[in-house]
Parts: sequence; structure tokens; C-alpha cells
Amino acid sequence: MAGPWEAERLLAEVQERVRFGIDDCAGGRIPMQATLDDGDILVTFQWPGEAGQLGMRFEPSEAPIGPSTGDVCDSPTEWATEVGWVLMEELQTGLVRRGRRSVTARGVIELRYRPGP
Repeated sequence: MAGPWEAERLLAEVQERVRFGIDDCAGGRIPMQATLDDGDILVTFQWPGEAGQLGMRFEPSEAPIGPSTGDVCDSPTEWATEVGWVLMEELQTGLVRRGRRSVTARGVIELRYRPGP
């Protein structure tokens, strides 16, 4: 059985948060899916006007540090809630247009929401 901060547990919590998607700022909902990709959680989705599948990566190895606030989360549920905040904030404020992109081995166009390589 997976411990509270193991990737599989965090994935299950993130899946619960993203399964209904987020608002796209144009009155629609963007369905999302979370999977494990090379040990990380990759949240994938189709964005209006974009040809390929887009994704954002979250690193379970950084838990319990919240990806939104940088504070220590009390539970995997709280950490997954912060993943949802990052998705909502970044996508609703133009990450699809401004984000640096790379392509994963599966062909997902990964958007980088944090500075770095």
C-alpha cells in the first residue's frame, strides 16, 4: 500500500481534483487527466485553438511543499488542491500563450509554469 506522500497516492488525489476540469475563461470547461510520467504527475488536456495535447508536470518528490504557495501541506489532499490552484491560475492567465514548451516522449506538449531549464 502506498504511503501518504508516494506518487501513486498523490496521483489519486490530483485525479480527483482535475477530473471535472477547469473553466477556460470563455464559458467552457477543459477536461483533464492526470497520469504518472517518469515518476512525475502529468496533467494533460486539450486547449481551444491548440492542435496538440498539452500538459503540465508536477513533481511528487517536492511534496509536502505545495506547488502553489510553497508552504508545507498537511496532507496529500491539500497538496493536490494546490495543484488545482496552479492549473487554474496559470491557464486562466495565459500560460498556453506565454509558457515555454517541450514535447514529452508520448508527444504531449508540456507547458512550463516555473522558471528553470
